[in-house]
Amino acid sequence: MDKAISREAAGSVSPAKALVLPSTTLAREAREHFHEVGTGAAAVVEDARHFSGVLLRSEVDEAVANGAASKPIGALGLRKYSLLPDASPLAIRRFCQKHGLDLVPFVDEMGFLREAASREEAYRRHTQENAVVIMAGGRGMRLRPMTENRPKPMLPLGDGPLLEHIVDHLVDCGFYRFHIAVHYLKEQIIEHFGDGNGRGLSISYLIEETPLGTAGALSRLADRENLPLIVNNGDVITTQPMGEVLRFHRDQKAQLTVLCKAERHDISYGVVEVNESGELASISEKPSLNYLINTGIYVVDPEVLKLVPARECYMTEVIRAVRAAGGRVVVFETKEYWRDVGTFDSYARVIRDMRAGLV
Repeated sequence: MDKAISREAAGSVSPAKALVLPSTTLAREAREHFHEVGTGAAAVVEDARHFSGVLLRSEVDEAVANGAASKPIGALGLRKYSLLPDASPLAIRRFCQKHGLDLVPFVDEMGFLREAASREEAYRRHTQENAVVIMAGGRGMRLRPMTENRPKPMLPLGDGPLLEHIVDHLVDCGFYRFHIAVHYLKEQIIEHFGDGNGRGLSISYLIEETPLGTAGALSRLADRENLPLIVNNGDVITTQPMGEVLRFHRDQKAQLTVLCKAERHDISYGVVEVNESGELASISEKPSLNYLINTGIYVVDPEVLKLVPARECYMTEVIRAVRAAGGRVVVFETKEYWRDVGTFDSYARVIRDMRAGLV
């Protein structure tokens, strides 16, 4: 017997049949279902659409063993585990790790099951087609002598180089297409990452014969991309789900989005302001300054690439060019972890944060 709902019965719901059961299914029937299809969990629905919860195969076996074989599964202890339909691949991975599930029920804000998928299928369907550009060509002068024989993005960080952590996070966010801009000791980066094929990625290299700054390499992509791109400096670490930033960019109808982070700077002295006559206008005792900083991460529309000159160029220049052309530049403020790895102090801080499980 198989009472898993059909596509027709579910209306606009399109779950895999083996992963969904009606709440009226008896425990013994659910056990037979699990045995037949070989899954370890199922999404339970009422009235063909409303999500009741997740049923585990082990809980059905326990119910039958305890004499509840004729009890409807809707009356068993269902787990209210679910994700919104637009969940990022990173959210999917965290969800499955947290709950120990190979099943992902996608439930909308009205409580209706929109899809039930295996972990692998859910991750595949939520892959981003947008490309990522990582700026990894700098010399890392502030980190000498550590960068005398290796590029800054290849500095060790935990169990791999800094750049590998950046790529891994972006892969977790669903991105698989990468362009890496390289210059200083570029062979080390190219040899380490290759073309990405072994990891199911597509990696190409924007080789800078002379340094092109934080934006110049984008000119090479002017006729190669037709979707918004993530542009990521090769020396910043974040836990920000980048799919959220991409959606924000689209919703704002922006041409360029700057990812920013709130920072607080405590001044250890009294601060004095003076008027034009040289008189004291105000005095503040050890004030704190709060401001948004540029994290070195952006979303850039493909038409913006045509504004980037084929020379050394920085993102501040590109931002000014977009605004001068009447384009919309917006700010996404992240609440997630972010840290620049540009100095000895910041590098040591990231290492401590990783050991503390913050990254």
